[in-house]
Amino acid sequence: MASHQANAVKALQERAMARLSKYTSINSNASSLMIDQSKIASAVEGLGNMRLNPNSLETPSSYTMKLSKAAGRLLTESSKIKENVLKTYTNYTLDIDTRIAQRAGIKQNEYAAEIRNVFRGLDAKKRTDFLGEIVENLDGAAFAAIFNAPEVLTGITKDMRINFTNSFHAKAAPDLFEEQEDIKEAIDNLLASIRIAEETSREYQDPQSVRRIELEVQKSQEAADKFNSAFEG
Repeated sequence: MASHQANAVKALQERAMARLSKYTSINSNASSLMIDQSKIASAVEGLGNMRLNPNSLETPSSYTMKLSKAAGRLLTESSKIKENVLKTYTNYTLDIDTRIAQRAGIKQNEYAAEIRNVFRGLDAKKRTDFLGEIVENLDGAAFAAIFNAPEVLTGITKDMRINFTNSFHAKAAPDLFEEQEDIKEAIDNLLASIRIAEETSREYQDPQSVRRIELEVQKSQEAADKFNSAFEG
């Protein structure tokens, strides 16, 4: 029987794998994320098994000491995996953005400054209409002029930038946009797995939790000893 933490991580792993497995043959970043997900799932399962199956030949205090040390190793490993996951995600996102930009021709041309000047002179409604036309026409140069420029030059808010960028990407490169969304979902699941690992690690290192576990193991061993004595008698 697996621990509830291991079961939760396994469920997250299955969801992440379903998203990532479509891209492992075409992108090494997807493979790297799958490996990290497997590592964290295996580590949580290992600690969970140790918690559920104390060694009857060890004293409760010896067992909890080993459990606490194992939890410390999991916390260290979780930190390293998280660092690698975030680095891989950054590289993966940049890779997809680059591929979308190349396909859609998202690159500023010599008219970029003029496009921004015209845009700033429009009222709110006409600005929105203008951005809608950029998306509808898949005008990569105009898109770059507006969305690849600092907010101070365009007045584009963060939410507007996200919404129109998503719309442009989905229309210009639907397959790459789908990959991008799949990776975001996988990352959410992976980071949730890491949080479970971190919380479990801290719980098994907390003095009060360690004492409670020690008492539980002690009572279990005493009950087993009484049962064996009665059976043998």
